[in-house]
Amino acid sequence: AGEEIGAGTRLEVEAEVGADGVGRGKPPGEFSRVVMTVEKTNQILGPDKYDHESRAVEPLAGVGTGLAWTPTGGELLFIECALTPGCGIVQLTGQLGDVMKESATLALTWVRSNASELNALFRGTTTSPDDGDNPFLAVGERTDLHLHVPAGAVPKDGPSAGVAIVATLVSLLMDVPIPTEFAMTGEITLRGRVMPVGGVRDKVLAAHHANIKHVILPARNKCDIDELAPEVRLGPGAMRFSFASRIWDVLEILFHDKLVVQVPGLDSSRRIAERVVPPHLDSAL
Repeated sequence: AGEEIGAGTRLEVEAEVGADGVGRGKPPGEFSRVVMTVEKTNQILGPDKYDHESRAVEPLAGVGTGLAWTPTGGELLFIECALTPGCGIVQLTGQLGDVMKESATLALTWVRSNASELNALFRGTTTSPDDGDNPFLAVGERTDLHLHVPAGAVPKDGPSAGVAIVATLVSLLMDVPIPTEFAMTGEITLRGRVMPVGGVRDKVLAAHHANIKHVILPARNKCDIDELAPEVRLGPGAMRFSFASRIWDVLEILFHDKLVVQVPGLDSSRRIAERVVPPHLDSAL
């Protein structure tokens, strides 16, 4: 045992080390002492077994960040969308499971069914369902939609990417990037509700590890915040959390400075959505 490995610290390990620095294994009592440094860590322990995604550097329209749970912990889940000339085909790639494909279908249906309201929200004009000038009806007879989730060799499934898929579609169709400081998770319904999900603690820790500053969670997952370590919830480096019960709330949180009218049904006394504010920032807001 010893101190944490880091700048100016050392970890003393009881091991017999050969010329290449790797322990040879001897009977008890025949080990010599060697000082293990940061430089020797990879040599002795081997390379990292898991590579975790990092926060996107540049915000791009049609790219969003979701959060996923895996047996090895939480992970960032990037969603990418693009429009191409075609005949209205929706293509889903990235080795998506049936449930995640259903989430993508739900997201696209919700955007299409609320195209008039979305157009009014971002552009201040209402349109009829067959209006060709509405960007939220862009996928049609002459345009295909391609939705991809990177790391194509890794199977992905579950309903919690619904919120991120809707946000990414809106970002693409309005050509408005989602700020890279955001990540989100939540299941959606055809009525536009945001449903609770599991694995919140691991998902938030993955976001914190990737330097994500603001996480959007379903309103019914607010109780899960209590499980997080104090350094994640409190203090100068604390993360910020917003809670959404509807897809409209998510869009208000992400694009509030791009909207020209108020989100339908949003209480004007609330700024953005209900959120957790670290105590040291409370007086500044």
